[in-house]
Amino acid sequence: MTFQFNADSQEQESLGRSPADLGVFFSDTWQIYQKILLNNHMHHKELYALVQSISHQQPHPFEMLDLGCGDASYTATALRNSPIQAYTGVDVSPVALEIAAHNLASLSIPIQLIEKSFIEFIDENQKNFDLILMSFALHHLDLTAKDQFLGKLLPRLNPGGTFILIDVFRQEGESLPAYYDRYIQQAHKSGWKLTPSEFITISDHIISSDLPDSIATITMLIQSHGCQNIDCLFLSHDTTIGLLKINH
Repeated sequence: MTFQFNADSQEQESLGRSPADLGVFFSDTWQIYQKILLNNHMHHKELYALVQSISHQQPHPFEMLDLGCGDASYTATALRNSPIQAYTGVDVSPVALEIAAHNLASLSIPIQLIEKSFIEFIDENQKNFDLILMSFALHHLDLTAKDQFLGKLLPRLNPGGTFILIDVFRQEGESLPAYYDRYIQQAHKSGWKLTPSEFITISDHIISSDLPDSIATITMLIQSHGCQNIDCLFLSHDTTIGLLKINH
């Protein structure tokens, strides 16, 4: 298992916050995010059941790239007993990566964990992968940057490869302020198990850092870069959270 920690991430104007700022935020608040995971407030159980199904259906031993891997707790479980032969995880939080190293150790395969923004990683690495997972990360880019990033990411799929995109989405025609209000109000009504101060911290992060687009918009961007086979396998009832499976 190798680690490549880089504390000198450069700011990207297209992020709601710079990669460095996001790394600090998630490192400082990782216990809050783990509460959200533990209580399944963002549908991780349902989403990663699909990741498990997709990974286990791979026709041959595969190499995987996990962009915004976090602590990889759900990913490690989903990959157990799959034909994975190598894993690369990329995240801006050193705290999350330290936990990920422990969670992934049981897979007994080559593991590489890299502290870097997903933009920097794709810009600097030309390696291709059979399976790419990007979970709750793309929405930190504005529309132009999403287009540019997807144009660089999708060619990193090997022929026949699969890209799994998990993210938050706006409703069609919905403004960002309306999205923020809907998401935060829905989280409040759903009874997220956070203290009042923790809920404020997460709400502030959503408003300052999240720039989601609609599923239709993201689908159009992906298709414009040559991937036409796109399936929406999960969509929460309020269309906030979804999973797209894209086959190369």
